[in-house]
This record gives sequence, structure tokens and C-alpha cells, in this order.
Amino acid sequence: MIALYILAGLIGTLLGLVLLAHGFCYFFVGKRIKPLVEPYLKSSDRVDYQRTRYLEFRPRQGSPRAGLIFHPGGYADPEAYARIIHKVAEVCGLYCVIIPGPQRTPIAKRFSADQVIAANPQIEKWFISGHSQGGAVASLYMRDRLDDPAYREKIAGLIFLGFFVFDRHSLAARKQLPCLSVYGDRDGHAEKFKPNEKNLPPGARVVCIEGGNHGQFGAYRFHFGDQIAEIEREKQQDIAINAIVEFVNEHTG
Repeated sequence: MIALYILAGLIGTLLGLVLLAHGFCYFFVGKRIKPLVEPYLKSSDRVDYQRTRYLEFRPRQGSPRAGLIFHPGGYADPEAYARIIHKVAEVCGLYCVIIPGPQRTPIAKRFSADQVIAANPQIEKWFISGHSQGGAVASLYMRDRLDDPAYREKIAGLIFLGFFVFDRHSLAARKQLPCLSVYGDRDGHAEKFKPNEKNLPPGARVVCIEGGNHGQFGAYRFHFGDQIAEIEREKQQDIAINAIVEFVNEHTG
């Protein structure tokens, strides 16, 4: 009986530590920096913004025939990516959606893109994208859905921000999948990107941002294990935006 009490105590302690760590990451690490995102969490003369189950950015002019689905990084506030996604919607005329994960865990919404695609049948082509853990969600989604004819014809490309593909999840066999990978050379795991480029689809475009780090793709407080960036956050994001715009335009005509 005493052993059971001790075991229960240990389990309770471990659970408490896990919840404490989760709470710290949720409330302090990934919290958005409000002044940097508020201008992009509202409608403009070119983009209509709406917060529903998702964060939606819809061009005001015309009916977009292509869309972009974005998965945030782990523990990162989805609103932290508003600037990049708002500008991509504005410049490319895409319908863009940021999918929040429960308790900011995007992997739990691995197949939510299905719901977005089904709800917007007028969109002919979709780009699936993500930052950090959100990149993993995008990668795994592609591996599962590209073999399904119902989705294969709708996928226009894959976009990674600050994410590299491990050997066990390699996409090297996906020869017809356009892919863009953008990362900073000050990323806390920068040394892992080059060796893992072999796991990207053949012909993938890779952009390494000099002075950019991992966390500055969003506007949240900090990222564990990251290095200090040597360029401004806005400059890093502008380089990423330009790369995404060029990639999208190339694959949508």
C-alpha cells in the first residue's frame, strides 16, 4: 500500500511539472507581441480579415482561385504570424487561413486542412505551409494526402518556414511536389538544414536568410534554443514574404 502511495505521488509530481512547463510555454514563451501584429489583425482596403475557427485573410477584389493554409509553430500564438500571412494574401490575391491548434499544439490539428478545403470548393489549388512544428504538420499532411486522388489535384505546393524534414519522414520520392523551404542561418538548429535538404522533394527551392533566426518568422516572445538574430524581424519576414510570393506566383500562373 505504501508503494502505491509513493507511486501515485511520483505520478502526481510529474504531471504537475508537465502542466507547469506547458503553462509557462503557453503564457510566456509563445505569446504574441501585440504592437507588431495588431495592424494585421484587421481588414484593410485590399484584405478582409475575420476570426472564426481560424484566422482568415480574404482578398477584397475578385474571387481567389488559390489558397494557402498555414500551421503555426508549437506554443506560438497563431496571431503572431499575421503580418506574413496578411501580406501574402494582399500581394498574391490568395485566400489564406491560419489554423490554431488546441493549447497551441498544431500537431493536434493535423488534418484540419481537409475541413478548410472542403468548405471552399471554389478554391482550385492549395499551398500547405507551416513554421517549426507547423512545418511538421504540413509535411505529414502531404505524405498522407498526396496518394488520395481527391486531394492530389488540389495541392499546388508545400512551404516550410524554419523546418527541416527528418529521414524517417522524407519527401524525396515526391517528384511532382513543388516545395519552398526558408530558414535563417541563426536558427538554433541551422546546422541540420543543409544535411536534410536531401529529404525535400526534388527541385525544392531553399532560401537561407543570413542573420535570420527561428523565432522571427513570427512575432512572439522567444524560442528555446534559438540564436540571437542579426537582422531585424521585419527584414527577415520581408525576405520570407518575397520568397513565398515568387513561389506562389510561379505555381499558380
